[in-house]
Amino acid sequence: MGPFESQALQWHYMHADISRLAEGDRIVGYTGDTVSAVDARTPIAYPPLHMHHIHIQREVPHLFETHGDYTMDRADGYRLQLPEGKCVVNAPPQSRDVSVWAHVNDVRFADSLHSTAMATEPQAEAVSAAVEAARSKSEPYSWYLRVKLELAPPGEKCERVDKGALFHLYDSLGMRDSLTRYNASNSTHVAFWTIRPTRTGQVLASTALLHIHRARYAGFVLVRGNHTLSSLTDLPAVCDAEAYNRPACTAIEKAREVVLASAQRHGLLLCRDDPSVPFYARRAEHGDGHGGVYDRQGRLACSDFHFRASEPLTVFSFSRPNWAAQLDTFPQHTLLFFHYVPERLRPCYDGELEVEDAGDSIADPKGQSATVPYDVDHMPKWRHAQCLGEGSLGHQWYVDNANGRQRAGIWDMTARRYDYPYEWPVRELPQQGWQLHSPSQKAAPSVASSSRASHSHCRVARVGERNVLKCSR
Repeated sequence: MGPFESQALQWHYMHADISRLAEGDRIVGYTGDTVSAVDARTPIAYPPLHMHHIHIQREVPHLFETHGDYTMDRADGYRLQLPEGKCVVNAPPQSRDVSVWAHVNDVRFADSLHSTAMATEPQAEAVSAAVEAARSKSEPYSWYLRVKLELAPPGEKCERVDKGALFHLYDSLGMRDSLTRYNASNSTHVAFWTIRPTRTGQVLASTALLHIHRARYAGFVLVRGNHTLSSLTDLPAVCDAEAYNRPACTAIEKAREVVLASAQRHGLLLCRDDPSVPFYARRAEHGDGHGGVYDRQGRLACSDFHFRASEPLTVFSFSRPNWAAQLDTFPQHTLLFFHYVPERLRPCYDGELEVEDAGDSIADPKGQSATVPYDVDHMPKWRHAQCLGEGSLGHQWYVDNANGRQRAGIWDMTARRYDYPYEWPVRELPQQGWQLHSPSQKAAPSVASSSRASHSHCRVARVGERNVLKCSR
């Protein structure tokens, strides 16, 4: 798509529907990036262009995706190749058009404005003069947006795989933020949260990719089970004066080592970062605007682990300010994407998993703070329900947040649209639950629904720290 022309510090928001996939097509590879308009072939590095994100959406937001901290091959660009003999199948009811959502920003001279492309929004008017000055030093850059889905040859056998994603916690920032990022602040800490899969399957380790803004990053560990720092290790919950002389309270690297060693000792380790591989690149400025600090993937080591529905997994995310330390509020993503072989084939992909419980963080090793106050008393902005009735129902119930309000709604799979029949202020949600009714029932408030859903009853119930939409048929 294109060509497009960008100036320094300019963001581009793009959306397109692609209708080239046919029913039964089997996807074995994906490329999503930008290429030079000179030859429509040469991938563009970061810097100057940053793939804030390219999302290939179908029934999940990340059927395939590119993020700026992924690894770019100089010849092939941002490319993912599924393991030999594996494929994503375009089969009913998924055999519909896919959508491409892309945010691409030109990061030239961003460092001179104390910006960080992975976390900040386009520059405010307050710095417009500085932006114009930066643009006067550089020429516009021309490029194409490239999205390529590679298909298996006709007749070649392959095993269907589905897409999975482990999401991060959501706090009050995530409720306001258009990209549902949480606040990692500018302290050094480790946060942890638990996720329960809704499916059973086998992870393909070679497809695992971690998306996190590296300006606030010091490691990532995924373990089996429902754990806190104190249950998995002997780390103190708070690095107060009494505990301050303990090694884990003096350096975040020490805390990570304790968590990793305990996970390995108990046979719980599933994924871990490799700190020996650089996860950012520092470039000197030579007048072209490329100077600054830029995210890189580093290395994530996962096993081909098996997970079961309702079996908890716990993420430990380690954070420290590597750069942009002046940002007290730092919007953060911590997302683990992977493909997996499902134990049972279902008519829709629903492997994007939300946080169930989140714990407090251990203190800043400098002793400046005891916890990071992650408030998780609400549902995430985007939450896909499981497919109901194995395709026998033409809708999905879900709850999400928008503009500070929670909404109960349905995704109409036939009409391909969202309906929000009822919404309420987030903080006014009754803790005892709220009943959704079909139009045939005289109860208030009522939720309009299709006739096929007239036998479905849903309520919003409080479960621990979550508001959960529970439905019965």
